Amino acid sequence: MKEVSCRVLDVHFRELKKRGIAPEVWTEGVALPLSLLQNRHERIDWADFAQLMTNLNRIWTPDEIEAQGGSWIDSPFLRYARLLASSVFTPKEFYRWMANGTKKGKKGGGSQMHDCTTTDFKDLGPDRLRLEVRIDEPHAHSPEFFLLVKGGFR
Repeated sequence: MKEVSCRVLDVHFRELKKRGIAPEVWTEGVALPLSLLQNRHERIDWADFAQLMTNLNRIWTPDEIEAQGGSWIDSPFLRYARLLASSVFTPKEFYRWMANGTKKGKKGGGSQMHDCTTTDFKDLGPDRLRLEVRIDEPHAHSPEFFLLVKGGFR
């Protein structure tokens, strides 16, 4: 089904390189070539992504996984988008767009990376909001994915 963009894997490959850890330590149990996983223009099935997320626990602590989610905004892929978004959106508007997009009945911008997740946005008044992220059925639950999301939204 190819629900996940390989762009989201880049942050983990960067962290592995920083620590001198072979990528195969992280990709164990995933029957896809390393070259595919490192190609930002490819997509992979959620099941393979979920296995990669499970493997994160063998390398990093939950706090480190969350920090990796937060560092994704600084990835080369998003640098230009961050500049553009800051000129178009307030922070709250950006989160609303990530969750809801611009067209009724469509998923938001966040679904471009994981098109089997749903994010709900609730405006709680000035300077407050609530985001609820769900993995769509029948895709496997992934606690590590939610740590990354938490770090990314923070």
